Formats: sequence, C-alpha cells, structure tokens
Amino acid sequence: MDNPTQISQFNYHYVEGKLVNMDTGKPFHWVNQVHYDALGDTIVKHIQQLMVTQYGLKELLIPEDKQDGPHNNIFVSDDWQTCEKLMLLIQGSGAVRAGQWARALCINESLDLGSILPYLELCKQHKYGVIVFNPNLNTQPRTPVQILRSSFMVRGNQNT
Repeated sequence: MDNPTQISQFNYHYVEGKLVNMDTGKPFHWVNQVHYDALGDTIVKHIQQLMVTQYGLKELLIPEDKQDGPHNNIFVSDDWQTCEKLMLLIQGSGAVRAGQWARALCINESLDLGSILPYLELCKQHKYGVIVFNPNLNTQPRTPVQILRSSFMVRGNQNT
C-alpha cells in the first residue's frame, strides 16, 4: 500500500469514536511500526478534517504568502481575532500533530481520549474562539513522499 491517505485503506474506521476493523469490528491489531506510523498519519488527517467539517475551523498555512518551501499549519475559528474568550490548544511533543493529544490513544482507545475534539465541542458550546497550534510540524515533506517520513529540516530550527 503506497502512501495511504484514508483510514479505510487500512480496513479500519471509527465507530462511536473507536477505531475498529471494518470486517470484524475488532479493535486495532498491531502489524509493525511502519504500518502503525502510516495509520497514525491518516488518523491525523481524519481528525483535522473533522476539525474543519464538524467544528468550522479553518486551516491556515504559515507563512501565509509562501507558496512552497517550509511551512506550518494551524487551525482557527472564524472569530479567533474578535472573540471575548480565546482557547489556545497546543499538543505535547512527539508524533502528534494539530488536533491530537496522543496517537496511541486515538488508535487503541478513542478519539474522545486521544484528540482535542471534545474540547472543540465545549468551546463551541461556551462561545470560545479557538486556535489549534501545530508546534511539532517543523519540517516539510519533499515532493510526493515515496518513503514514509522522508523530510528535511527547516533552516534555523534545532528540533527534530
């Protein structure tokens, strides 16, 4: 399977927030680290798509005016610049990206435990503006990635 982009390409989907096999309904089954990382990458995309479609966040690329080269993405609510209350959501370090607290929890437990989605729901209910940061994305993939995790460092950034 070359560069999967959807969870369904791994024969998994989310049912009531839990990742299960599409055929058996059973939870995630470990295959190997490459499989786990690739599945994790598609789960990030799934979460970020939900942030846009269900919670109305917009993805912004930073810097805005750059068409190519190193960049980062963040997600913001429509009212992030004018709201009275602003929630800043920043995940921890590691493989997690904007929208995730813990990759393993998103895979082995549920999106409610492993993602920021429940927090976005609360922000929506209580009329908070939102910015979701993405500090762990400090590299840019090379032209279409053929090998998982192929990337280069952003000049001046010492994090790996």
